[in-house]
Amino acid sequence: MKAVPPSLRYWFLIHGVVDYALAIPLFIFPTATLALFDLSAPPVLARIVAAALFAIGGISFIARDCNKETYKILLTLKLIWSALSIIAILLALLQQFMWSWWFFLGLFCIFFGVWLYYRIKL
Repeated sequence: MKAVPPSLRYWFLIHGVVDYALAIPLFIFPTATLALFDLSAPPVLARIVAAALFAIGGISFIARDCNKETYKILLTLKLIWSALSIIAILLALLQQFMWSWWFFLGLFCIFFGVWLYYRIKL
């Protein structure tokens, strides 16, 4: 493959939107946002997670028009982020069942699959 497929650029846009849709309320209203998912954590920890979502989602927006080499690096970053998030959620599920963890597990698995597909393809 010589060029970045338009579908991958589209997935970067989707990823940015999803990350920001979660990051904005988590950053501004951490306690209320966590409560929607039946979760609790100190607001500072929720905001740190939001900061990571802003960074990763933001780079998806910024880099969506970059070259193939940039995409390869970013796909590797996204694979590491999503794989470790999947492991973290699975470990959490072993300790305590939470319906919301299944939602996040599914979301990270979808993105991991997409990123892996395109990383192999590039």
